[in-house]
Amino acid sequence: MENKALHNAFSWPLRHYRWILFALFAVYMAFFDRYSLINQYRIHRELKTLRDKSEWYKQQTEMYHQRLQQVLYNPEETERFVRENYLMQRPGERVFIIDR
Repeated sequence: MENKALHNAFSWPLRHYRWILFALFAVYMAFFDRYSLINQYRIHRELKTLRDKSEWYKQQTEMYHQRLQQVLYNPEETERFVRENYLMQRPGERVFIIDR
């Protein structure tokens, strides 16, 4: 009786070796491989962050492009831009600079 139980204990893995190999492969792929589930999640999260940044930069580029068009083709806007950024002044005018 003891011999039969021992035989059954050792014959079970031999009968189901395909399932055991599949389970070991699945565990390896899920946790230990270079592209494991954890790494896939990190990569996906980084990709989402980079896409959000890319969208923000596109919006900033569009805003600066519109501002450039205003400065180039609108004399009042050109004067305002130059006076604010280059601290230019009209003759006889005082300019006060306030640091924040």
